[in-house]
Amino acid sequence: MKQRTLSSILLLAILHPLYCSLLIESTVNGIELRYTSNEQKSYQLYESYDLSEWRKVGSKHRGDDGTKEITRERNETTTFYRLVIEDVFSDVEINKSLADQIFGDGFLIEPGTYLTNGSFSLRGSSEGIEIITEGTWSWTVSNSDFNTVTLVANITRYIIPDFGFNGSPLSFASTFGQPAPEAEEATITYTGVNSGYIDSEIRLTNGSTQQEPREFF
Repeated sequence: MKQRTLSSILLLAILHPLYCSLLIESTVNGIELRYTSNEQKSYQLYESYDLSEWRKVGSKHRGDDGTKEITRERNETTTFYRLVIEDVFSDVEINKSLADQIFGDGFLIEPGTYLTNGSFSLRGSSEGIEIITEGTWSWTVSNSDFNTVTLVANITRYIIPDFGFNGSPLSFASTFGQPAPEAEEATITYTGVNSGYIDSEIRLTNGSTQQEPREFF
């Protein structure tokens, strides 16, 4: 049976009252700290014996709207705990409006059906000639900074109906004698709710890169 106790620990917590409540219980395995989390918050637990030096307990993690449990060993020294909570503005899943801003309308054809990776088919034109670009994409939230996301698009095929061309970026470069884009990587930095900036870079088939102007959203 669990017995609620604060006999050997003290708690200091930076908590958001709308998103987190923290419980401390003594169990047969040690001291159990439990709190509920929110997807738009990050959490980092610290401990200290003197309120001067603080050590991280585990790594910072993003909330998942579920319950987080951390068990610590008992000791004879009074231990202080501090839970630091920070705002997270990024989306866990790909954001259609940002994808359209970076790559153009139609990058995601069926809103709401995408998670963290998929494929695309974009139709464009150059000097009146239709070019269809196909490939795959991935949406990755940084594990160290939850407000930084990387959106990568890898081009696998170009289709030019007027020229009867259907091939890879390397085949395109060889056929038309000029380097072609084969990937674009966009780093999205969130600074608030639905706001931030985008730094993107295009990689060409000849190995060179092209930095795009910073965009804000």
